[in-house]
Amino acid sequence: MASWQGIALISTGWGPRCLSHAGAALLAEVYRVETFGLDGETRALVNQLHSLSHHAPDHAVWQNDELLAAAARALRLAQSDERAALVTPSGEITTVLWPIVQAAAKQLGLTVRFGHGMGLAESMANCLQLPLPPTVEVRPQLSDFVGKNQLPTLAIATEMGDLTDITSLYAGTARFFMVDLHAHQHKVVHVDITQPIPSTTNAFVVATQGEIALHHDHEEELELEETIESAVLWVELLNGLTESVRG
Repeated sequence: MASWQGIALISTGWGPRCLSHAGAALLAEVYRVETFGLDGETRALVNQLHSLSHHAPDHAVWQNDELLAAAARALRLAQSDERAALVTPSGEITTVLWPIVQAAAKQLGLTVRFGHGMGLAESMANCLQLPLPPTVEVRPQLSDFVGKNQLPTLAIATEMGDLTDITSLYAGTARFFMVDLHAHQHKVVHVDITQPIPSTTNAFVVATQGEIALHHDHEEELELEETIESAVLWVELLNGLTESVRG
């Protein structure tokens, strides 16, 4: 069993029994599991994966104090049993609860690890807060995308393919990354294809356009535009989703 100490935050995706491989792997590493807001099928799946699971009721309508009580139980377990998991459905509950748990874990000096149930492609796009439903496509090699008339926002593959060909992606402005959700550190690494390419045995390779505009609508109906163009910023954004955080 892994040697890290702290709490694992796991989301279960958008439907019953939706749990990522990363989430299932984290469940196998903890001593206790606390869940909040899961449907019956997903609770049954968690029970199959971990025998010491406690489930708060399936709340169609929930209150903040109920969320905080579940978070407090999970944090106490993480302190007393060294490793615990808090499993929530993707969406509003996760959005509300996870920042609270992360802040509390930092105060307690606990490590926080993440397992997202939406899947790699959807999680990346969600992390980037793309203004429209993103286009995401997965192929065996990034070079398989060469020649397509319309490229997805995120092109994902298990191998780079022909390096000469992929330089033409996104009209020659592509940025490339390796993403390993199971790595303990540096889960997202920017790749310079003019340099030797690291091994991709356990990682996905991702290509996206070199610059992308994020539009933010405010109450005053003013639209502000930010452009992500720095490779360092791309890595920071992707790591915001996938990286473990030491409190």
